[in-house]
Amino acid sequence: VAGTTLDAVTAIALSPDGKRLALSSEAVSIQLFDIASGKPVLKLDYGAFQGVTWTHGPARQIIFTRDGTRIVSFEQGNNLTLHDAVSGKPLGGSLQVRGNIALITPMADGSGLWFAASDGALQRWQWRK
Repeated sequence: VAGTTLDAVTAIALSPDGKRLALSSEAVSIQLFDIASGKPVLKLDYGAFQGVTWTHGPARQIIFTRDGTRIVSFEQGNNLTLHDAVSGKPLGGSLQVRGNIALITPMADGSGLWFAASDGALQRWQWRK
């Protein structure tokens, strides 16, 4: 991304409209960039710093919902967090999952997502529209 120095990138996602790129790095942040200009437009809010660690670590996976209004991140510590893609604020609490997530995909109707754990379990996380 033009003029931006990032630590080791841990996850990347392109918005459904192709206009924004979300990048996560070891710096414990997810930043959104405007594709046309290459400039950062938003940094997601990770919440409070607790002791010596963040409540959420670097994202291992990031996806946009199908309508592009929300971003889901799977973070170190095995949390799934839903963020507003405009303000960057978390929407509700995180979902603690067991083990690593191998795959995340949004539900077709936009009401949640499916995720597959590395142990083979398939789960659904549904939220209000």
